[in-house]
Amino acid sequence: VYVLVSQETDYYYEMFLLSHYSLRLYHPKGDAEAVLVMDKDTHQRLVDKQAEVLEDVIPVVVDIPNEYTIMQRSRYLKTSLREIVEGDFLYIDTDTIICDDIHDIEDINADVAMAFDHNVSPLPSENKIHTLNLCKRAGFLNLDGQPCYNSGIVYSKDTATAHSFFKEWHNCWQ
Repeated sequence: VYVLVSQETDYYYEMFLLSHYSLRLYHPKGDAEAVLVMDKDTHQRLVDKQAEVLEDVIPVVVDIPNEYTIMQRSRYLKTSLREIVEGDFLYIDTDTIICDDIHDIEDINADVAMAFDHNVSPLPSENKIHTLNLCKRAGFLNLDGQPCYNSGIVYSKDTATAHSFFKEWHNCWQ
């Protein structure tokens, strides 16, 4: 599953194309479904461009409040994925390049799985201060010593626990 919110002035669409291409190197069409969740404006731009990638993905168009910025639209979709997509899924950020077969992701024994931020836990001191400052600005306190996760790759099973996690994540984002 990808989330794409893009305008003519950014490179998110191009980053998505590279990531999708890398996915197809290891998982040809028919081997793995690619779902592209997007807002109405992004979808319309792809239709207007006659984007060939629309033939290789399952497009899901979501109505999002118009007052949201591009970043807010993207976060809205990302944190709502569990309500938008049925079944187990692997969310992949548009700036992620797939470097190998990923079928074994389905073997993960967790309702929701993510990598540690910077792929380590606990965070190294140079990253920890920056991350904790961002958390404090967002209103999250007392996070020292807590693990931090990167939401660029998220595996989610279609379980009550995963639905609850995404609902809480979306509520916190809002």
